[in-house]
Amino acid sequence: MISCLITDDEPIALDILEEYIGMFPQLKLVGRCQRALKAFDVMQREPVDLLFLDIKMPGLNGLDFLRSLKHPPLVVLTTAYAEHALEGYELDVVDYLLKPIPLERFVQAVDKVQQRLVARDPSKFQPKDHLFLKVEHRLVKVRFDEILYVEGLKDYVKVICKDRRVLSLMSMKKLLAQLPDQFVRVHRSYILSLDQIEEIEGQAFKVGEKSIPIGMSYREEVKEVLVRRRMIR
Repeated sequence: MISCLITDDEPIALDILEEYIGMFPQLKLVGRCQRALKAFDVMQREPVDLLFLDIKMPGLNGLDFLRSLKHPPLVVLTTAYAEHALEGYELDVVDYLLKPIPLERFVQAVDKVQQRLVARDPSKFQPKDHLFLKVEHRLVKVRFDEILYVEGLKDYVKVICKDRRVLSLMSMKKLLAQLPDQFVRVHRSYILSLDQIEEIEGQAFKVGEKSIPIGMSYREEVKEVLVRRRMIR
């Protein structure tokens, strides 16, 4: 779990960030504050991995507060002012989100935070059995064991599950990076779960009622994976 603290003087911004955090099972909200000094008090009592920090607040502003911390947590700045971006990155913030914050940008920020934390401590995150895909204005949970294959459609991916289809705005490359190793890209337009293969015939896999071709540029890599998993000799 990633323990999060929100510090922002705007109640609406606090509510939006709390709502976003609630969409992620790996995030845990430990507090929300409207003043930097109040955030300092919370951090003395609670372990905080991630601080969502506004810049322009009454009293001590966000950047000065960040400079005052000897051992700051990871920080994502949340502000309506773009002119402080360089200064923020000089303080090694993970991301800089401009208000109003779209859910998609929030998702990207959380992904960056996770990468930082995993780099620090690979044991921080245990293997999981699902991911969340953005579908319009909500996040949809998809278990890995229900995915048959994925089809790429320009800027979208269509995730074909046993009893539903999920369409999400995402690249094939980005999705593959979030999937466990039983998922293999076999074609520029297809990722499939090796656990769901029913037949291998020539240069194609049968998954359910679908015949999925193996792209020419993927054949050697796919063959190596199949041999390594002892699916072929």
